[in-house]
Amino acid sequence: KMMGKAQVAEGLIWFTTAVGIKGAFFVMFTYIASAFFGIATGTSIGTVFTMAPVLFPAAVAMGVNPAIAAGAILSGAATGDHFAPVSDTTILSSSTQQYRTRKGSADIGGVVRARMKYVIPAFLITITLYFLFGLGTESTTAVTQEIVSKYSNATGMLMLFPICIVLYVAIKGKSVFEALVYGIL
Repeated sequence: KMMGKAQVAEGLIWFTTAVGIKGAFFVMFTYIASAFFGIATGTSIGTVFTMAPVLFPAAVAMGVNPAIAAGAILSGAATGDHFAPVSDTTILSSSTQQYRTRKGSADIGGVVRARMKYVIPAFLITITLYFLFGLGTESTTAVTQEIVSKYSNATGMLMLFPICIVLYVAIKGKSVFEALVYGIL
């Protein structure tokens, strides 16, 4: 709810307009934005429910195949949730994994760091594939302009700062609760 109220998705739409992202780059951007939103929220379903109403119509209005647009949102949400230090999946998986050489369960930051070697190459491959799938999809219709103007708000970009702070603090090995406090502050 907080991400929705802060209009992060609208900030991302504003960003694409400001830097001139269209066509294949918009498909790629849709995946990246959904992944980062998933990292920030720690929920794939919440990411889909937040990003789909904004990014899906904008992508389709820009000429992107609806299946490709939906796939970019869904796979971005799953990628972000898998990598998020605030995800219930990450928290539960770390708490159920016991160290072999010492007592205790794995820390969340360590789990996120360990996943980087798998997530980052898959992320880069997926970015490339979504770019290739999006080639030849560019439209500048009046519908596109209407959607972009309706769902464009630069202030939504401000919410990316706490997201980066939470991710950075969690990866540095602090507890998820401490990382969230820094992000809230």
